[in-house]
Amino acid sequence: MTPPAASLERPSTRAQVEDRQVVIAGGGLVGCTLAVALGRLGVPVTVLERHASTPELLRGESILPAGVEVWRQLGLLDALEPHLVATEGVELRHPAFPAPLALLHERVPGAEALRGRCGWRRPLYEALRAACRATPGVDLREGAEVVAAARGDDRRVVLRTKDGHALRAGVLVVADGQGSRVRRLLGLAPLDDRVTSYVQGLVVRAPDYARRRVVVGAHPLGAAFVFPFPGGMARVTFEHHPERRAEVAERRPLDLLRDALPDVWLELGGEAIEPVTPLQVQPGRSVSVSTLVEDGVVLAGDAAGCLDPFTGHGMALGLLDVATLLPLLAAGDPSAATLRAHERARLARLAARREGTEALCAAFLDGGPLATALASRLGARWADPRVLPAVCAQAAGLDLPTTPTLAERLFALGVL
Repeated sequence: MTPPAASLERPSTRAQVEDRQVVIAGGGLVGCTLAVALGRLGVPVTVLERHASTPELLRGESILPAGVEVWRQLGLLDALEPHLVATEGVELRHPAFPAPLALLHERVPGAEALRGRCGWRRPLYEALRAACRATPGVDLREGAEVVAAARGDDRRVVLRTKDGHALRAGVLVVADGQGSRVRRLLGLAPLDDRVTSYVQGLVVRAPDYARRRVVVGAHPLGAAFVFPFPGGMARVTFEHHPERRAEVAERRPLDLLRDALPDVWLELGGEAIEPVTPLQVQPGRSVSVSTLVEDGVVLAGDAAGCLDPFTGHGMALGLLDVATLLPLLAAGDPSAATLRAHERARLARLAARREGTEALCAAFLDGGPLATALASRLGARWADPRVLPAVCAQAAGLDLPTTPTLAERLFALGVL
């Protein structure tokens, strides 16, 4: 691919270029986790993070069990636990469901400890960056914004940062989010990048709130979510279809919460609910990328493609990317032929979860008789006692004696 003209800028002299075995563009959840894991294996790695300090962000507070398991296997979970609360699962409520669809992680046979986590992104990222600084072989450079990227004469990627540094990567991992600047500089533009929903939310103080499930409730305008946070906090969000932005803008998110989940609203404090952050609104995007790998380049996390945030797969998908990339990068072969093992695994995970996400978005966000009919059909199927064990077993990655039906897989996708 031919990169944009701006990315063809090169350092003025070759002597200025630093050679690095692995360079990770992006010091977020994926980039830092991967860097620490590689450093502990003795692989030198440089992380380029454009922010000089950790920004306060609203997104990414729910880590589903598959992602938590990656942290556990890498030995990082203990350091992050002070910033997290364990969740029992996800509870979906819709007027067409005969009963709430409770996806409870602790019911997974043989894997009772496999639970999700919820936490505020800023302290999580700060803890991960601290782990980077404490890991020998990891060079974390904060405030290092990449402004140019191009192939050198030896076909390796040379990155230039805003402060004038230049690095030539043996292998470059692009993990700088769904709007990835580095991906665009390399000419790896997405095939599809569209706003599929809008999410507005805030964090509230709720010291007496005792639920340890992520609760989702249907509202005529969209879906309300409540995530338990550490320190007597909870996050309240409302996701809606783009066509309903004007209607939603006229309502307070706490009023929408009261309509969708009145019992949870009361448990949070009702009229006395105390917001501790301002209301923030962000677009929920669905991104598909044409290719995730080239020789010496691999995309990971949201830079490699993402889904509507409704089912909260983003953080778990990113951590699963770390799990598949780690042995490939540690082996030291940066060829596309080797890196395609990650690409195949990533695309398969994303395609399967996109199917489940779109089904639940249709039931909760699109409205109308077709959405109600879909929800009713899915809810009735879920009430079958044969479904829950199969779904939970698949969520834990256990072998199943039979292949799950489409309905079973859709709901399994909601807990991975």
